[in-house]
Amino acid sequence: MQFSRQLSTCEYRDARYHIFFVLVHLLLLCLFYNAAAQDIPLINPSMEGPPGENSTPPGWSGINTVDLQPGTYGVELPPSDGSTYLGMHGGPLYHEGIFQQLQGVMRAGHYYSMYFDLAFDSLYGYNACYGNLAIYGSNTPGDTTELLWSSGEYTDTTWQRYTPFFSPAADYTYILLCPRYSDTCSKSDHGVVVLVDNLSNRIFERLKLEFSTTITCPERNTGSIILKAGGGTPPYTYHWDHDPANVPRLERLGAGTYTVTVTDSKGVSTKGQAIVKASSLHSEAKITTSRCYGDADNLIDITTTGGIPPYRYYLGDNTNPAYTPAFGPLSSGMYRVLVRDEQGCENLLDSLPALDPPELAIVQLTVKPCSCGEVQNGKIIPLVQGGTPPYEYRINNGLWQRDSAFLQLPAGYYKYEIKDQHGCGLSGANEITSPWEHCLVIMPSAFSPNGDGTNDVFRPKVYDDISNFKLSVYNRWGGLIFQSNDPEKGWDGIHNGRPSLAEAYVYICTYNDRNDQPQTLQGTVTLVR
Repeated sequence: MQFSRQLSTCEYRDARYHIFFVLVHLLLLCLFYNAAAQDIPLINPSMEGPPGENSTPPGWSGINTVDLQPGTYGVELPPSDGSTYLGMHGGPLYHEGIFQQLQGVMRAGHYYSMYFDLAFDSLYGYNACYGNLAIYGSNTPGDTTELLWSSGEYTDTTWQRYTPFFSPAADYTYILLCPRYSDTCSKSDHGVVVLVDNLSNRIFERLKLEFSTTITCPERNTGSIILKAGGGTPPYTYHWDHDPANVPRLERLGAGTYTVTVTDSKGVSTKGQAIVKASSLHSEAKITTSRCYGDADNLIDITTTGGIPPYRYYLGDNTNPAYTPAFGPLSSGMYRVLVRDEQGCENLLDSLPALDPPELAIVQLTVKPCSCGEVQNGKIIPLVQGGTPPYEYRINNGLWQRDSAFLQLPAGYYKYEIKDQHGCGLSGANEITSPWEHCLVIMPSAFSPNGDGTNDVFRPKVYDDISNFKLSVYNRWGGLIFQSNDPEKGWDGIHNGRPSLAEAYVYICTYNDRNDQPQTLQGTVTLVR
């Protein structure tokens, strides 16, 4: 390699031809070519020859100073095949390359492929930026008439397999390989480096197969394949692995991979595959319910993706499609929507609950009168269900509150209102009375725990607003047999799990009255059986 020489074009340089090597290869290749005339043999595809600087592999002609590697200018990558491989430089003003006169003709409009291994070295005599191999076709030694294929820029420093596929625009009898300068390199003027080895021993004539497929509806086999063959010499025959039909078009296919071998009238064959995919049609429903019970303002919105638009939507048993995916307002109920795309694939959205909220209702209303005429401790406590929680409450057009209990109410007539999160409401009215004019606490003098529902429990009758209540009951020997801090919970005559004797018992009752004054009641009560 002579680094000082700069040339502006891929210049042919008369190389030393290895006459004996070439003649032997030509004889063998002619024998092979007769057996497979559609392919074009290559001489010395493994780039074998004496390694060193400015060394062109036998069977090829060199442009400028190509090298046979490894071992030259610090390149030590082992060959991917055989003993040697080719190294070339390129730059904006300097090009190296190799070419070979073919033992056949690359025909215009025909399709060809080959394979080889490529690698890159960032320090090959010069600092380099990338590799990029170009393949040209021509009818003149060393000429770059038509760019047939380019690898694109790469920087792999280990061997990588490439399989180009190309179709000449004219007939050609020469093939040329050289680095392609496709982008600037700040490191040097020789910044494109190509290492190439292990070419296929032939340029294979191929047919170009172009597949167009349609997706299939799941479980309905509606897919299809249309195959367009090109190149070679028509007519073509088609052999599908799954079907003996000699046709380029298949229908009623399920999802899967389909393999075909296409052969032209000259015997050129190419195998290809087409994938029929299942439809990706997918639909989801979003339901917006009515704000209040009985509004009949429910909405169903469908979101559909995949498949083939436009989509058609069928609500319930309706046979006339809608082309907008929204339904409403709808009365409360369960619905189904059938979605169908242009191909006829379907999604069924069944049992869609477009339901009004439950009716807002009071399931229990506690109204407690004032204990006596001198206190204000009336209560109104509604228990609500239905609608859409949380709820708010108010009485007599007062402020809304989240607490359902209205306490410390004086005797009087009250209107209450309840609303849910959406403002759906109900109302009612009740009177709080004060049946006892005077405030007092009365202790019964006897009780009869016989289960008849009358006087079965010993407890006070409270007509006052009391607190800190305590009731204690003792037997005649002073033993404590019952105690409670709840005026609603009295003694049922049971002690230690057994009925007490019918006799007199002593009680002491303490509490704070409506004025928070301590009070004490004590006496005897008779248990009657």
